[in-house]
Amino acid sequence: MIKEMNKSKRLVFVRSGGIGDFLLTIPLLCKVHKIYEEIILFSKREYLFLVAELFPSMKKYDLNYDYAMIFQYAKDSDLISFWNDSEWRNQLTASGVNHFETLKSRPTEEPHVVTQMFQTLGWEFPVEELHFAWLGDSWKMKNQTLWIHPGSGSKKKMPKFLFSKKKLKHGCQRTFKIK
Repeated sequence: MIKEMNKSKRLVFVRSGGIGDFLLTIPLLCKVHKIYEEIILFSKREYLFLVAELFPSMKKYDLNYDYAMIFQYAKDSDLISFWNDSEWRNQLTASGVNHFETLKSRPTEEPHVVTQMFQTLGWEFPVEELHFAWLGDSWKMKNQTLWIHPGSGSKKKMPKFLFSKKKLKHGCQRTFKIK
C-alpha cells in the first residue's frame, strides 16, 4: 500500500498487457498524476499516444525497447507494476526502489478491477465513477462506428469502457480535478 503522505516524489509505472488492460489503467494514471511530482510510464509503444496529450509532462517509454531504463529510474522511486515476479522485485529492490506495489492483472473476484487497483494502493475511487463513460462511446468514420473495449469481450469485463480523448480528459478533470 502506498500511502499518499509516505510516497516518493517520483513514480515508475509499468503497464504491459493488451489495449484493454491499458485503458482500464487510465483512471489510476489520472490519480497518480495528481499526487506525484514526476511520473515515468513504461508501456507498449502503440499505447503511449493515448496519454500523450492528457499528460504532456509524463515521461513515456516503450516497455520493450527501453526496459533497462526502469532500473535507472527505480532508485528513490515508488514503483507500480502488474508483474508478480519475485526475481524482478529483488532486482528493483537492489536498484534502490523505495516502495514496490504489484497490482492484480487478472482479478477473479469483486470489486471491479479499477476499484481493486485503487484499494490495493490504499486510495479511494468513487464507485459511481464506474458508471461514467470515461472513454466515450465510439469513433465515427464515414458510416462505420469503431468500438473499442478492454480484452476479448468476456462477460467479466466492462464492454462499455470506450475511448475518446474528449471523454478521457473530462473524466480525469472531473474525478481528480486536474487541468
